[in-house]
Amino acid sequence: MNFLKNSIGLIMVLSLSASLFCKKENKNTEPPGAVEIKDSVIAQNLNHPWEILWGPDNHIWMTERGGKISRLNPS
Repeated sequence: MNFLKNSIGLIMVLSLSASLFCKKENKNTEPPGAVEIKDSVIAQNLNHPWEILWGPDNHIWMTERGGKISRLNPS
Protein backbone atom coordinates (compact mmCIF):
# COMPACT_ATOMS: atom_id res chain seq x y z
CA MET A 1 0.00 0.00 0.00
CA ASN A 2 2.90 2.35 0.76
CA PHE A 3 4.34 1.70 -2.70
CA LEU A 4 1.03 2.70 -4.30
CA LYS A 5 0.81 5.93 -2.27
CA ASN A 6 4.41 6.81 -3.08
CA SER A 7 3.88 6.10 -6.78
CA ILE A 8 0.77 8.26 -6.93
CA GLY A 9 2.54 11.05 -5.06
CA LEU A 10 5.52 10.87 -7.41
CA ILE A 11 3.27 10.96 -10.47
CA MET A 12 1.45 14.02 -9.11
CA VAL A 13 4.71 15.86 -8.37
CA LEU A 14 6.08 15.06 -11.84
CA SER A 15 2.84 16.17 -13.51
CA LEU A 16 2.79 19.47 -11.65
CA SER A 17 6.47 20.06 -12.40
CA ALA A 18 5.95 19.35 -16.10
CA SER A 19 3.01 21.76 -16.25
CA LEU A 20 5.26 24.60 -15.09
CA PHE A 21 7.40 24.22 -18.21
CA CYS A 22 4.49 24.25 -20.67
CA LYS A 23 4.50 27.16 -23.10
CA LYS A 24 2.05 29.83 -22.09
CA GLU A 25 -0.17 31.46 -24.71
CA ASN A 26 0.91 34.92 -25.78
CA LYS A 27 -1.96 37.29 -24.94
CA ASN A 28 -0.41 40.24 -26.84
CA THR A 29 -1.29 39.02 -30.35
CA GLU A 30 -3.59 41.18 -32.45
CA PRO A 31 -6.71 39.68 -34.01
CA PRO A 32 -6.55 39.19 -37.78
CA GLY A 33 -7.88 41.98 -39.96
CA ALA A 34 -10.86 41.83 -42.28
CA VAL A 35 -10.73 39.18 -44.99
CA GLU A 36 -12.33 39.66 -48.40
CA ILE A 37 -13.96 36.51 -49.76
CA LYS A 38 -14.88 36.20 -53.42
CA ASP A 39 -17.32 33.46 -54.36
CA SER A 40 -18.66 32.20 -57.66
CA VAL A 41 -20.93 29.40 -58.85
CA ILE A 42 -19.09 26.68 -60.79
CA ALA A 43 -21.81 24.00 -60.84
CA GLN A 44 -25.61 24.01 -60.67
CA ASN A 45 -28.49 21.53 -60.44
CA LEU A 46 -26.58 19.06 -58.29
CA ASN A 47 -28.31 16.08 -56.69
CA HIS A 48 -27.04 16.02 -53.09
CA PRO A 49 -23.29 16.76 -53.40
CA TRP A 50 -21.62 14.27 -51.10
CA GLU A 51 -17.87 14.83 -51.09
CA ILE A 52 -15.80 17.56 -52.72
CA LEU A 53 -12.01 17.28 -53.10
CA TRP A 54 -9.31 19.35 -54.76
CA GLY A 55 -7.53 16.89 -57.03
CA PRO A 56 -3.83 16.68 -57.97
CA ASP A 57 -4.81 17.67 -61.55
CA ASN A 58 -5.92 21.11 -60.24
CA HIS A 59 -9.60 20.24 -60.79
CA ILE A 60 -12.40 19.80 -58.28
CA TRP A 61 -13.65 16.20 -57.98
CA MET A 62 -17.12 15.72 -56.58
CA THR A 63 -19.39 12.79 -55.84
CA GLU A 64 -23.14 12.98 -55.55
CA ARG A 65 -25.31 10.87 -53.32
CA GLY A 66 -26.58 8.76 -56.24
CA GLY A 67 -23.04 7.70 -57.19
CA LYS A 68 -22.30 10.20 -59.96
CA ILE A 69 -18.67 11.42 -60.06
CA SER A 70 -17.93 14.82 -61.59
CA ARG A 71 -14.72 16.68 -62.39
CA LEU A 72 -15.03 20.47 -62.42
CA ASN A 73 -12.58 23.00 -63.80
CA PRO A 74 -12.49 25.85 -61.25
CA SER A 75 -11.23 28.45 -63.73
